Amino acid sequence: LNDETPLSQDLFYYCHLHQGMSGRIRLLILDDNDADADADPTQMEVNKKVGATFVPALAQDVPMAAVGYSESISSMERKSNQQSTFDEQCGTFDLHPFRLPHKECPERFVCDNDEEDEDGIGNQFAECVDAMNCAMTVGMTNNAPRSKGKDGVIALFNRQMIPHHVNSVNMAKSLLKTNVLDDCDLTQAPESTSCTLQKMALEIINTQVSQIQLMERMLGDMGIPLEDDCTVLMGYTKVNKDQNPKPTKGTNK
Repeated sequence: LNDETPLSQDLFYYCHLHQGMSGRIRLLILDDNDADADADPTQMEVNKKVGATFVPALAQDVPMAAVGYSESISSMERKSNQQSTFDEQCGTFDLHPFRLPHKECPERFVCDNDEEDEDGIGNQFAECVDAMNCAMTVGMTNNAPRSKGKDGVIALFNRQMIPHHVNSVNMAKSLLKTNVLDDCDLTQAPESTSCTLQKMALEIINTQVSQIQLMERMLGDMGIPLEDDCTVLMGYTKVNKDQNPKPTKGTNK
């Protein structure tokens, strides 16, 4: 496509690897004098830069679409289209219920985060990581697969690996959300720490989202449910059904 390509209708696109990547490209007039006076100023700024507005299925995905990925994947299917303040700060969705303390998670995953850093970015990122790790812990507590043999091994592997991958995607998105990598200059120092991590974060998001889709499709083809969660309360050991759970003494390491 170029400036001389005659187009009178919107363009639609989709990705066969990543769920949630379908959307619409609406070409707009770039002349400020012809711009819609009622348009969202932030979106108009995007329009001026790229010459088009990207309209994914959910409006809040627009900023993410600008960097080439979508956060809408089935294993992190949103319970609500409304992003909590905590999730907005973390660059995620639906992590708020897993903020510590949580009955199925330890007191903390990141220790010594009580002292405020200079700008608070580190403390906020640590809180996000705590919630991500709690969500992963809860997601990885599964019942043993009812299928035995090879199918049971594959089911358990996928059910454990999917929340692990989701955690990686969340952590990569949260790292990008902190803006600590914004000093990346590909023209001057493409191999700098910031540029290397920025590239790595995007690769993690794209690659592991694709792998999540593959594992979910595999379970579906085998007729095995994606989840079969069990609840394991922190500080208790799981015992035989005819016994009462006995508390165990926990330690912070």
